[in-house]
Amino acid sequence: MSAPPRHDTTRGLTAGVVAFTLWGLLPGYWKMLHWLGSGQIIALRALLTLPVLLVVLLWRRELSAVLRRMREPRVLGLHVLTAGLLAGNWLIFVWATQHHAIVEVSLGYFLTPLANVAMGALFLGERLRPRQRLAIGCAAVGVVGQFVAAGRAPWVALALCATFACYGLLRKQSSLASLAGLTVETVVAAPAAAVWLWIAPPVYFAASG
Repeated sequence: MSAPPRHDTTRGLTAGVVAFTLWGLLPGYWKMLHWLGSGQIIALRALLTLPVLLVVLLWRRELSAVLRRMREPRVLGLHVLTAGLLAGNWLIFVWATQHHAIVEVSLGYFLTPLANVAMGALFLGERLRPRQRLAIGCAAVGVVGQFVAAGRAPWVALALCATFACYGLLRKQSSLASLAGLTVETVVAAPAAAVWLWIAPPVYFAASG
């Protein structure tokens, strides 16, 4: 398999650094919302994200095209699956943060790139160069060391890794761009989010007392 263009590699590396930096900072934010349940936070995230995405798509004049693509059974079905995986991943992430399992969260997101590489090799026919294999091997040894030090199966880390890696693999099968795909996932998740907030305890936007 030929190497990707240099500008694609740079963009991918930049996106990865920004994403993992934000994930590193987010636990502090989730802990500040301690009066909300993890399900409420994820439901609010979906419902509050949807209008922002719709406005951006309108501004880019892409909304009508995305809505047309949503009518295709394969596109809709695929993004129902990815929406479920993404919601599960974020729910575990927020729950673990609020229940003092941030170390396991960190391990889970450290594991995710290794799982992505493995899935790329197994399902997408990607091949690693020798130096890349060495780097992945060193990271894998570090992960095994963490498992041994924990003395038990880190279920939070494994669940985070599995849901996000499977999400990434399925998103690779989608013909939609990132913004369009996220919009479809959010539209699909919005009804479930609304029902959750309806049956859950009232939502307060500031801690009482």
